[in-house]
Amino acid sequence: QFNDIESVPARGIAEKTELLVGPQGVAERYNELWEETHDRFTVMLQIFNDILDKKLGNIEDAQKRLDQALRTALIIETEGVVVSPLDGLPEIKISKNEDGTDFIDIYFAGPIRAAGGNAETLPLLLGDLARVKLNIDRYKPSKREIERVVEEGMLYQEEVVVRQQRVTESEIRTIMENLTVR
Repeated sequence: QFNDIESVPARGIAEKTELLVGPQGVAERYNELWEETHDRFTVMLQIFNDILDKKLGNIEDAQKRLDQALRTALIIETEGVVVSPLDGLPEIKISKNEDGTDFIDIYFAGPIRAAGGNAETLPLLLGDLARVKLNIDRYKPSKREIERVVEEGMLYQEEVVVRQQRVTESEIRTIMENLTVR
């Protein structure tokens, strides 16, 4: 009926985080950490680590734990007011390099732009922290992948009016060769 509300009201960012992505218990942990630090970034980072350490959520599967940790951190960073943590990261997984080692693979979609520049980079930075914590190897692009990105980057700069600093082929190669997550 028209008298029912579609979403459950939340009394703050802690409760909103738990309602939107979880895990259960994150609201209580958020409030506890907030009382200690009064710093949202510190709270977010500790909750991210708590999820990876199975102190929150107790998720056994590393890929699911990584997904949960990244989405929860992004909800906290964006204060749950944009869809980026839900729709801006369509997939977070652990993939295989050509040599058979694992690496963290984060997919982005258009709604991530609503998060803003700092929050857009957060999954990559936290992904690298998680990689070390979970003992996952780095992303190792093949020469073919590197050259494809170089070609696409150069074509983009030719086709689209670039109002920012142009990058060189060498800079793109350096970036690709030093990525830790994809």
